[in-house]
Amino acid sequence: MMYVFLSFLCFQGTAFADAQEAEQNRIRSEIQQYRKTSDWAGMNKAYEKLEDLHTRKNPLKFSDYVLGAYVSQELGYLEECVDRLESALKINPQSSEEKAWLDLIVDSTAPVNLRVSTKERTLLIDEMPFDPAFQKAIDVADMAFQTDGRFEGLLPFGVYTYGDQTFTVEKDKKPRWRKVVIPDISAEDEQEEVVAKPEKKSKPKKQKKPKKKTPRELYGHAPFSLDLMVQHLQYIASDIERQPIEGKERADYSIFNFNNTGLGLGFVYRNSLKELLNIDIAIGVRGNFEFLSSNDANLFGVSGGPFVSKRFGNLELGFGYFGSLSQISWLCETIQDGIFEKAEEGMCQNDKKRTNYGRYFGSGIQGSVLFDLTQYIGMEFTPACMWDGDFSVYCRGAAHLHISFR
Repeated sequence: MMYVFLSFLCFQGTAFADAQEAEQNRIRSEIQQYRKTSDWAGMNKAYEKLEDLHTRKNPLKFSDYVLGAYVSQELGYLEECVDRLESALKINPQSSEEKAWLDLIVDSTAPVNLRVSTKERTLLIDEMPFDPAFQKAIDVADMAFQTDGRFEGLLPFGVYTYGDQTFTVEKDKKPRWRKVVIPDISAEDEQEEVVAKPEKKSKPKKQKKPKKKTPRELYGHAPFSLDLMVQHLQYIASDIERQPIEGKERADYSIFNFNNTGLGLGFVYRNSLKELLNIDIAIGVRGNFEFLSSNDANLFGVSGGPFVSKRFGNLELGFGYFGSLSQISWLCETIQDGIFEKAEEGMCQNDKKRTNYGRYFGSGIQGSVLFDLTQYIGMEFTPACMWDGDFSVYCRGAAHLHISFR
């Protein structure tokens, strides 16, 4: 049984080796086809496939390495050419032709490993070598500098220039970049000029002060702002429906005219149309939570609405719709029984000090004047007038402290 198993393994190994050898022979034929059409890039890829199939049982031949060296030289890859020639000479050290070929490259070139900071230049040499293989190597280095910004390989001896830098390739010395120095005038001309025109001490040039940014450049529509508000409201109650009780006179309307002052917290969001429509305005929306108090009534509510605005440096003017949804509570001492129909329902009975009049919604228009003290802090005044179903007209003026995020 063991004998059968070992025979099977040997058979499998022989079959694999035969298949690998067949593939190597196929690639060798492919290399010869590329050589006939001078397709060096295709020939080099085929050689690399052949190199990947190299094993101890199926090694590359002397002729394989020589063809590999030939194609790498045609492509300008002198370092690969040297490596392949050395591998060929390990198989046949007596080959004088390949040895002379290797010696010519080794004795005429040196390794280079340099980077460049600017790619849009051309690599030049003071004296172009006659050998086409060396010319191709210089072209490869030039392309590497312009595409990758770095070249590593062999170059023929000489002085090279790339833009405003130069380096020298010579035997047993590592090439380094040096700045190209171009004298303006010769030493003789300089001496004659000194005699003719004595040197004057040049005054140091004054450094230009950096140009200050204009308010239009420094400030813009702040996309988002936090808002601390102090405001004052004036109510004018001219349309409240009142129903007097029998025996009591109709009250004067002025009892319902009162002022409220209080605080608010909110936000402002703006979206500039400069990039979208090339119009130097912004659309935005503002919102506030507010509490206002007076001797007659307290008010809790939310207010805000959409608006448009335009910048003039650090000054911003706006105009838009404004709405307010509020809950108001009245001080019972200011309500005379019989003035409202609700009074008949006992809205201020049971020793209540305040009673809820209810929720109401008002809408109207609002203007805004914002002045930015800095890029991040601004002061704003927003007058607004509204009308609703309970009060004919009420107006408010608010002062805002903005913390802007630009």
